[in-house]
Amino acid sequence: MARRRDGPGRPGCRRVKRAFASDAERLLWEQTPEAGWIDAPGGPLFASYYPARAPIRSRAILLCETLGSDRMNLHLAYRHLALCLSANGYPALRFDYPGTGDASGCPRDPGWSELWEPACQAALETLLMRSGLERAALFGARFGGTLAVDIAARCAEVDSLLLWGPFVSGRAFLRDARAMHKLTHVNLAGRVPSFAEPEDEEFRGFLLNAAARERIEGIRPLECEGAPCASARIIAWDEYTHEDKLAAHLSGRGVEVEFDRPAGLRSEDSIVEQALPEIVFEELVGWLDRNTEKQEPSGEAAAPGRVLASTARVRRSARLPGEVEETVVWIGSDRAVFGIRSQLADRREGHPGPRLLLVSGGNNHRSGINRNYTEWARDASLRGFTTLRIDVRGLGDSPPRRWEDLNQLYREQTRADVVAGIDHLAELGDGGRIVVFGLCAGAFQALHAALEDDRVEALGLIDLLKWNPDTPSVLRRGFLDRRVRQLRRWRDAAASILRTEGESSSSSLAHMLTKLAERGVETIAVGCREHGGYEQFVEAIETERRDLEASGLLELHGLEDTDHIFSPIWAQEWLSELLMSVLERLGADDRKEDPSSLRVGG
Repeated sequence: MARRRDGPGRPGCRRVKRAFASDAERLLWEQTPEAGWIDAPGGPLFASYYPARAPIRSRAILLCETLGSDRMNLHLAYRHLALCLSANGYPALRFDYPGTGDASGCPRDPGWSELWEPACQAALETLLMRSGLERAALFGARFGGTLAVDIAARCAEVDSLLLWGPFVSGRAFLRDARAMHKLTHVNLAGRVPSFAEPEDEEFRGFLLNAAARERIEGIRPLECEGAPCASARIIAWDEYTHEDKLAAHLSGRGVEVEFDRPAGLRSEDSIVEQALPEIVFEELVGWLDRNTEKQEPSGEAAAPGRVLASTARVRRSARLPGEVEETVVWIGSDRAVFGIRSQLADRREGHPGPRLLLVSGGNNHRSGINRNYTEWARDASLRGFTTLRIDVRGLGDSPPRRWEDLNQLYREQTRADVVAGIDHLAELGDGGRIVVFGLCAGAFQALHAALEDDRVEALGLIDLLKWNPDTPSVLRRGFLDRRVRQLRRWRDAAASILRTEGESSSSSLAHMLTKLAERGVETIAVGCREHGGYEQFVEAIETERRDLEASGLLELHGLEDTDHIFSPIWAQEWLSELLMSVLERLGADDRKEDPSSLRVGG
């Protein structure tokens, strides 16, 4: 039977406030997960385990991610839900499907979509063995919920579903993704990457080949014959979506369903602004509390082979030879900055060459916008260059120092987090040169860390839109209520920052780059021409541009047929090739007879 609950209107998503509401909330956000990899068909999966931090309940929760740009934008919501579940006695596990996030492989691997279900089963087994429990619920938002329904029917340990805005079918997910991709109006020239297959399809920076789309279209929860589980809690995405059809179908198959559309819930804020959907968390935890008894744990200790491995051998792609050894690291004075170090698995002794630090960009975690940081790190490692990708505090999986640091960009405090990454790479020994790259806010953080730390010898600024720390942040108000707000946010945010920078001293960036050049630091700057970022950058350095370029220490690139986040896959490939060429050039300099006498770019 499907029960509907329509409550009074109340705010559904919380934005940043000035302080933690209580010590309990502060302690919640200070918690860090057990992070590492688990074995699965197709290669190691990256996962984060959150043990119960209250009297343990009899049900563990597996969080099934969605795909594409929603996966990127809902990272904070998934993380916060895992923290809330843990605080209320429910062990929880987040994990990346093969070829996504920090898992092994890539979406272009043969049979990629057939690995989703085995990956979920491997993650579920790990969660149950790690927590000592026998029952689990699957949570999923958007396509993650659709996939959870499909998988639950074949997992006897799953007795319930927690669904937030699930698509009623895989075809509905693809239809939504295509519509949003068309609205971007990016790459109108139709440029494709070198590895493109005739039937590949791009969805705002993510690729789905023909086999993956066929697998997705085959997911039809409304046609399932039996009951995938005993009970389900379904929360609609908004007033226009069709989750009620799924609720009615599951109820007709004998599932005890509770469904509603909470008045005041603005789920899109969780994607457009990464706001916290607190009403969703409250409803899900409340439903669990009413339907899950407390239980003495059979043991939090993991069974042999089920502890999350802090180091794993992963592949960049099935098409590329060689493996990359990746290691979880917690760095900084308080060990609160999360990162993943990548190195060639079968590396040989010798000069280490340059070392690369990738600083999280925008509001995204260390995998990077469109997963580009993970792929760049592994590309570099296969060429012998050690790489570290980090979450600055308040972003990704690094806990915020203060509530107001949560999910906030352009903070001077993040400089120390980047320096902690430099410290970690320097402590590896052998004197390898330090190269720091960042996109958007990551470029801002990389720039100011390089100005402070003279160990940085090369700097990559990808679409740097803001360089003065004392200028106002972009205001994110007044956009449309539907998904198109996200697209306009990219455009309007870039324009707002550029206007702000135009009002400040145009010579400040030129002064910064000149100061770096005087130290011998090579700067590679890439800008998008579509929104004027490249032109604004060039204008800001005009007084010193000739001298900077003449020194050989400034390299400028302006790209067309792309956007601020370089979502077209051809642009991601171009950036990877540029980064690899910089590392190879610096590595060649290091192999000369007396590298200490050379300046970067000299």
